Amino acid sequence: MRKLVVLALLSALVACGGSEPKVWRVVAKQGDFHFVEIDERFAGNADVIGRAVADVCKEKRFCFVGVWSSKDRTPSALPMSDDAVATQLASYRQNISTGLQKLMLKCGRFAGQDESTCFSD
Repeated sequence: MRKLVVLALLSALVACGGSEPKVWRVVAKQGDFHFVEIDERFAGNADVIGRAVADVCKEKRFCFVGVWSSKDRTPSALPMSDDAVATQLASYRQNISTGLQKLMLKCGRFAGQDESTCFSD
């Protein structure tokens, strides 16, 4: 049930994201991992982050995204530095083969956040 809700939410976010200007960009990519910088003004907005990761991963069978709010802290390759790990805002994993589509947000950073969908460094 939870997977269906996440899938429906991400599908809705992709559908809504077409007319808005992008406030994020892919800084680097390593294999299936995408390093994304989001405009600092939207760094606390889970909906905008959800739209960004959905857009990055659309039509990809496997996709992993890390999100940061500063170009200076957004890594360009793995392994990540301690600073990059500490400043990461969100993480998204997608595997269409297994139905996995999971957005995790930094604990304590987003209003109304569910503890089951948060991570800490």
